[in-house]
Amino acid sequence: MRPFPEKTDSPSVPVSLAPVPPGVLTALGRSFFSGLAGEANEGVPMISCAPIGAARDCDPGGRGRLGLRDEGERRAMRTFAIANQKGGSGKTTTSVNLAAALGEKGRRVLVIDLDPQHSTTSWFGLKNVGKGVLGIFAENGNMLDLVQEAGVAGVDLVPSSPWLVGAEKMLAGEVGAETILRRNLSRLPPDRWDYVLIDCPPTLGVLTVNALVAVEELLVPVEAHVMALSGLAQLLQTVEVVRDRLNPDLKVSGILACRVDSRTRHAREVVEQLRQRSGSLVYHTVIRENIRLAESPSFGQAITQYDGKSAGAADYRALADEIISQEGS
Repeated sequence: MRPFPEKTDSPSVPVSLAPVPPGVLTALGRSFFSGLAGEANEGVPMISCAPIGAARDCDPGGRGRLGLRDEGERRAMRTFAIANQKGGSGKTTTSVNLAAALGEKGRRVLVIDLDPQHSTTSWFGLKNVGKGVLGIFAENGNMLDLVQEAGVAGVDLVPSSPWLVGAEKMLAGEVGAETILRRNLSRLPPDRWDYVLIDCPPTLGVLTVNALVAVEELLVPVEAHVMALSGLAQLLQTVEVVRDRLNPDLKVSGILACRVDSRTRHAREVVEQLRQRSGSLVYHTVIRENIRLAESPSFGQAITQYDGKSAGAADYRALADEIISQEGS
């Protein structure tokens, strides 16, 4: 296997990380992954998948508790929650740039900004959006009335605003509050968009639960740092609860390693161990640290617009290809 390339802004094709030599995983990393396996954190679901390099056929227990969608399963519109309660894991970066990469490939994408910090809305350069997505929670609004063009080919946006910060408290005592977003998604025309991507807030509150109840697939961005991984087990436990009680169709579509600094052995260790524990559930694509990717929000552009030849653009195009390939097309 070729070594992972150095951090760069030059055009490149993402490849897998080289294996980490035995014995170099930190004690903290061992603690986390043994906990994920059930040795330290009782009740955390174990994910048993094919080894890296095999087909993405993770199917523990007959599609299992956290299995992938069936290869032959088709639907007019795929719905994703992009979630991780850890801040800085790459949720917004992935929401914006995956949408742009899919749009570049001729797919139609609706992005829903469900984060009160409204970073996705700001990244697309939208201003004066009123109360934004809060309208469907507080005023029984119609989501179609909130859709705006994102300024990227093939991409539309349901914007967020600072008003959304009060949604958690407002919905806390409301019966059926966790199903509001699902009801709104069910009213969308099934043939207008190929993908719905929901950028979730960095919490496991009522807004994130709304997203998990509304979608069929979960994409988990994980920063390539062992401390960032500590929240993964908690997120998977939340997925289990949502599956059991509210949304049996929810599946983990993939775990995405983000902010991978290939110059450090630590990042290599984390990604390698993540692959060993979660197998083919981890996307082959990784998102490398890239200065052009970090600059692009300041210009209100997706990375494919800001610098289409950068490593960041190459990584998100590769991720888009990998997601499309899950459909068997």
